[in-house]
Amino acid sequence: QKEFGTKVEIKNINSFKNIEAAIDYEIERQSKLILMGEKVRQETRRFDEATGKTILMRVKTDAVDYKYFPEPNITP
Repeated sequence: QKEFGTKVEIKNINSFKNIEAAIDYEIERQSKLILMGEKVRQETRRFDEATGKTILMRVKTDAVDYKYFPEPNITP
């Protein structure tokens, strides 16, 4: 079974056209990183419609450090 790569979340996408543009940009960006021997980091990025690029918002250096707090008023 093939494993998935590192998760990158993209925010601020408001149309199908922007979804396609963001995915195309991320394929190119991540491919360049891998070809240069760098790792793709787990991070959250936002899509900038004016430039057609994704911009770093925050890095999730370790998924264990990513805090999840359950809502006590909602049953699991």
